[in-house]
Amino acid sequence: MKRQPTPSPPRLATKLFEWYCGNASVEDLRGDLEELFYSNLERGSLMRAQLKYWQQVLSLLPSYALKKRKHRPGF
Repeated sequence: MKRQPTPSPPRLATKLFEWYCGNASVEDLRGDLEELFYSNLERGSLMRAQLKYWQQVLSLLPSYALKKRKHRPGF
């Protein structure tokens, strides 16, 4: 019998988050996002868990944008 692959968070959302955050330490936050993904997966469908993951990633990006602006005075 063939095993079903284990669902994982959307790769594109994860890559976008890592790229946008740059040198910031994102490993802990990425781990938290993954835990939330699997928790949402247990409570609902794969599609809902993926959409929620995207929502969480996109909600974090503005805070990193502000952080970048603070490090570059004059912009």
